[in-house]
Amino acid sequence: MRKYLPIIMGLLLGVISIIVGQIPNGIRQFTGLTIIGNHIGYILGALIVAWVYAKNWVKSFLLSSFMLTIANFTYYAFIFAFNLLIVQTESHMSNLIGLISWLAISVAVSAMAATAIWLVRHLKSKLLCYGIFAMVYLGLLGVIYLYKVRFIINWYGASRVGDFFEAWRFAGYIFEIVFAVAITTVVVAVGLRQLSKEDYMV
Repeated sequence: MRKYLPIIMGLLLGVISIIVGQIPNGIRQFTGLTIIGNHIGYILGALIVAWVYAKNWVKSFLLSSFMLTIANFTYYAFIFAFNLLIVQTESHMSNLIGLISWLAISVAVSAMAATAIWLVRHLKSKLLCYGIFAMVYLGLLGVIYLYKVRFIINWYGASRVGDFFEAWRFAGYIFEIVFAVAITTVVVAVGLRQLSKEDYMV
């Protein structure tokens, strides 16, 4: 199972990203799929894979990057096929640029994830380990703010929340933020707890 973790997680994230674009907004919001199949889910996935292979930085980086590459190729393969076989909603060049951009982002995310996890698993200082965990957690909260909180602030100012459907969308956005913070907190807390059990912190 551990051997195929990057492939399984990559396919899972890619498929969820596809599903998010094919189901009604309320369903994808209140199931948390928009969070898992987007920035937060991808970053958490990279951290999990990097953690599993943390003994070797290069392997940790390559496999987390491989996992994100599979996720991106799975998603964009569907988009390219959809445009070719059904209806072209975007230009092929636009999709190609999107794929290349996400692959570049994946390399950067994987490098940061592998570095953070490698340091945490190899440093022998509680203070430094807690500090790195805090930086990772705050960084993830920053991503949530940039892509969710800031969006909802701007959307709220331009929408009619008094309208039922707009109010429903607003509730969905709030749920997304709560879900994103909750799943991020759980992953970081589990990692910290597991680290203390493994006696990496002295």
